[in-house]
Amino acid sequence: MAILCLRLFIPVVSRHNVPMDARRSFDAIWMVQLVAAVRRLLAMAMWQEIDVSDEIEAFVNALDRVVIDCRPQPPHALPVTKIARRALRYGVGAYGTGVADLIRPHLSHLHWQQNGNYQNDPALAAFLPNYGYSELIGPDGISPSDSVRVGLLLMAKGTTYPFHAHPAAEIYYVLSGQGYFKKDARPWRSSPANQFILHAPYQPHAIETRQEHLLALYVWHGDVGTAAQLT
Repeated sequence: MAILCLRLFIPVVSRHNVPMDARRSFDAIWMVQLVAAVRRLLAMAMWQEIDVSDEIEAFVNALDRVVIDCRPQPPHALPVTKIARRALRYGVGAYGTGVADLIRPHLSHLHWQQNGNYQNDPALAAFLPNYGYSELIGPDGISPSDSVRVGLLLMAKGTTYPFHAHPAAEIYYVLSGQGYFKKDARPWRSSPANQFILHAPYQPHAIETRQEHLLALYVWHGDVGTAAQLT
């Protein structure tokens, strides 16, 4: 009975307070809950974006093949992560409450990083301090996977993420704040919380924030081992 109670209480313990040898168990429980929440979110995307439901179903199928095998990651902050909690204050979209409830207590304890392809580009000097992502599932994630990436994108307001592309298919869900997304030569699309944005493999796309910070969930499937490159 004591073991059962311990497992029930593990999800509400802060990850940085869990001893290193116990974090593996904690992260696995948390990750199972997260995968279930993301899967429900993608199911809603299939219903909302009916014209691309087949493409979204491929993300669901990829997520269903994920085997949870967590590895501890130390927290890592970036200049932009100081606004992570503020980004959630705009309000979370109705479909994203399950994901938001899971990540909210842990935003400052996640391992935030940046694409290594961008870090030495002088043209991105204004962009880099205002951008970061945390990979939850994937080659660099808490739960390793070579077929899917799931993570969080964080951008401060007034930031432009230039055109980039990658061989993996990608879907974004705006958890909180507002982003503006552009594909190829199409017009900018305003995407507030609760909006889905789908990018095909190799499709050039850009992201912009204006008056609000942006916190978005992303899912990749396909060739997830190749990072994005500016186009």
